[in-house]
Amino acid sequence: MQDPHPEAKFFTRSDNYALAKARSDPHTVSSFGLHKEYHRPNDDFAHLDLNHMADAIGSIDLPVKWLVNSSFKPQWNAGQKPNLRLQ
Repeated sequence: MQDPHPEAKFFTRSDNYALAKARSDPHTVSSFGLHKEYHRPNDDFAHLDLNHMADAIGSIDLPVKWLVNSSFKPQWNAGQKPNLRLQ
């Protein structure tokens, strides 16, 4: 899936970026931009959409199960995007 907000550079600002630079297999499940308080002093528990969070986390259930049970191995292509062709 393409990043719907590339101008925000969300991935390069995420904790996963260090993993990607170390050639690990980082994954991001996000609700970036859901509310204007995101990462501001008043971004607190009251602003969490727990139903949306459960849906976002649940959305990776089948892909992760597929990955665990498949022979697919992500490949690092130095200077390029990862090889995402499913086998």
